[in-house]
Amino acid sequence: MLKEIMNRNISLIDLVVTRPPIEALLWGKNEGLWPKNLFDLPMLQKLVDDRTKLSLSLKTVNSNLVNGEDLWEKVCKETCYSRIAENLYTDLSNFIEGDVINERVLLYLPIEYLPSAKMESGISDLDTAKSRFLETYRIHWIRLLDQKDARTDFFEGDIPGDKEGKDSLKFVVKAAHLLPFLLDKGIFTEGEILNLVERSKDEVLTSSLEDGLIAWNLYQNKTLTCIDESFEIFPSNDSWVLDLDLIIRKKVEEINQCSFNDTLGKSRSRFKWEKHVAILSLVDHYSDFISNAHASLEIPLVKLLSLVNYEYQNKVLKIITIESLRKIIETFASFSMLKAKNVFNIFEDRFDFFNKDENSETQRAVESLILHARDLGVIRDLKVKSLGFKTPRHNKISIPNDGNLLGETGFSKKVISRIMDSPLREYLEPVVIMYGSKTKGYASPAADLDLAVIVKPHVESEKLEFVRHELMNIAQEPVVQFWTREEGDGLIVRDFPFWEKDLGRSFFSYVLLQGVWCGEESSLRNLYGKLLLPFLYPKDITYGDKDARNLWFLEMERDTLQYRLLHKGYRHAKVNRIDKKVRRLDSIDGSSTFWDPGYRKVATRLFIDKVFLPNLGN
Repeated sequence: MLKEIMNRNISLIDLVVTRPPIEALLWGKNEGLWPKNLFDLPMLQKLVDDRTKLSLSLKTVNSNLVNGEDLWEKVCKETCYSRIAENLYTDLSNFIEGDVINERVLLYLPIEYLPSAKMESGISDLDTAKSRFLETYRIHWIRLLDQKDARTDFFEGDIPGDKEGKDSLKFVVKAAHLLPFLLDKGIFTEGEILNLVERSKDEVLTSSLEDGLIAWNLYQNKTLTCIDESFEIFPSNDSWVLDLDLIIRKKVEEINQCSFNDTLGKSRSRFKWEKHVAILSLVDHYSDFISNAHASLEIPLVKLLSLVNYEYQNKVLKIITIESLRKIIETFASFSMLKAKNVFNIFEDRFDFFNKDENSETQRAVESLILHARDLGVIRDLKVKSLGFKTPRHNKISIPNDGNLLGETGFSKKVISRIMDSPLREYLEPVVIMYGSKTKGYASPAADLDLAVIVKPHVESEKLEFVRHELMNIAQEPVVQFWTREEGDGLIVRDFPFWEKDLGRSFFSYVLLQGVWCGEESSLRNLYGKLLLPFLYPKDITYGDKDARNLWFLEMERDTLQYRLLHKGYRHAKVNRIDKKVRRLDSIDGSSTFWDPGYRKVATRLFIDKVFLPNLGN
């Protein structure tokens, strides 16, 4: 244990760890640090009850539907499921009507949960609940047409820095991309949508509606076929692995030297991201070739083994090999579990060689193969654990003391103690906030823990460089600082006229409300009451043309469902189950994980269970 700290007598045992504040508000009435009188407010009780009921309804539906099954079709064939569907549609209507901000759940709701407007069940109570839900859906989908998001948020990934206006991002009205499915279900007619296009005076909305209609025309073509991409054919001689090695080295060199010819005005992070995407595309292209060629016997087992046993110096080729094995396992698992297990055994024989690589992308590819094999039933949880990995629990409510964050909380406590044993004790609260993929359970093995601290209100901005330097010495990595100032009886985050990555912004709700807090209990209670409570009583605050509450909510949604799950967590652990017809709908980015039925189930549950920002000031 570290020594007791000066006059504060702070030791590791004195520091407490709390679940994320917003989850404590929703699920932890008797264990959080919020003022106790909050939980007596009828408005909060109603909002919590609506979410609790809907969460239970979603869990029930999920447990009764196999991947890809349509709820309404199942109900019409088997009436024993009618009560399950009725509860879901009633609870969804109550949830959306109870707080208009919740309408964004419609973006994530699994398509197979939507009822058909073309078909009645003949069960009075169910049809009534369905009609109410469809009317609610129509009203709020129209409202969502006023909301624009960065297109990358739903597809290739978040690019740090771009939200700060350093890059010109393409925007989309994502609700319009739901059109192929809404038209298919009869929730809207083609005439209604064409009328919207005709009346639209907004370029982004018009373009998004047109995207949806283009996709609808392809989607309704029942004979649509999926033509495989063409791949380069390698020489058939035994030196094919060496040839492949040379090809990959050459292409990586081209990517590294590429200026992209359009980097003028782009942020460094955007430029770095584009290089990263180019490497990912290279890996995807050649791993597709190898897995397809093996399945068609163009690369027989003996040649596949020559690739697996190759002594790699080329890290990209190593990742391509691991990804090829993953895809071969997925292909075989659909018709022969024995063949899939045999390929996994080939991988396991070389596991120590593949896994010893310190490159984080290689380790992540290894982990992804193992988790996908587990998702397919090729291996079980015990095998995952024996290989040194954990099975992510995407739906799990955060409880920091359940053993999953022991290493992270131990490190955070040491950081606090070191802060209080340094000159920073005069500038910082004895509190650290943990956030990011590490706290959510699906970070890459080599990922750093994201940390934030709270700067006391009396500290002058001239101390910024001193605070930054001292924090780096203590934590050995950048730590985000939230600089505060007093406002009335409370505190607010100061926004500097400039922004750098280690400066927390006042709209970083995903850190302040969804991070895991660690610190001295009295300080935590004080900050909950003064810094966090104002988020629940929003005033007429705007950021440019954006309402503060909407922006806070969107930041929480984006961090939980998009950047931390859509772009990082879900595909890493789960097999791609997007319908082949949907994958080809390029106008709505049909190959994005956003359209995976499994992702949409998880995202909807997380929206209900974690993305919560009640307005108690009404």
